[in-house]
Amino acid sequence: MVIWVKIEEFLNSFTSTNFQGMKLNSYYPQQQHFENYVPVQFEQFMDEQVQEWVNMGVFQKWDEVKQLSDPSIPTVVSPLGVEPNKPRAIWDGRYVNEFL
Repeated sequence: MVIWVKIEEFLNSFTSTNFQGMKLNSYYPQQQHFENYVPVQFEQFMDEQVQEWVNMGVFQKWDEVKQLSDPSIPTVVSPLGVEPNKPRAIWDGRYVNEFL
């Protein structure tokens, strides 16, 4: 499932920083796709959590909200993860946060 977030109104005008070894030098996030890190034993838990977020309106499916002029995938695909000791779902927005 791909989730869509409009971030333009929240962007800061800074450039030139590092993120996990990548040099960032752009006002707008460059295209990135980060893989999820959900252990197999938590996949059903995460599927249920994502569906709950969709039902609450926190997430929307990309195919349902993208405009004709939008790319086939979003500019940034942030990973989902699980804190296994709790368990709880985690949306890892660290890359996007570099620009906010």
